Amino acid sequence: MIRKASILLLATILAVACATGDPNQKAKQGAGAGAAAGAIVGQIIAKNPKGTVIGAVVGAAAGAGYAVATKDSDVRLPAGTHILITLNQRLIIGGN
Repeated sequence: MIRKASILLLATILAVACATGDPNQKAKQGAGAGAAAGAIVGQIIAKNPKGTVIGAVVGAAAGAGYAVATKDSDVRLPAGTHILITLNQRLIIGGN
């Protein structure tokens, strides 16, 4: 059961990541690769479906984040997309 769910999850993510002509293709591929690696690590560590899914989600986020951070073009987010930004220092907005 665990293997079937993992394979189905990975196949879905990788199929989405292979879309062509998409301006966010690199991010999707990074998310797919990260999800695959995360799912494997999550399964090895937790040895249950919950660990596999958590690993896939964390891996997808890390892979997409890395791909976006190393990409030279803008990322396009659909209208209404929610994002969370964590600052590691104070943000000062202002002018003269």
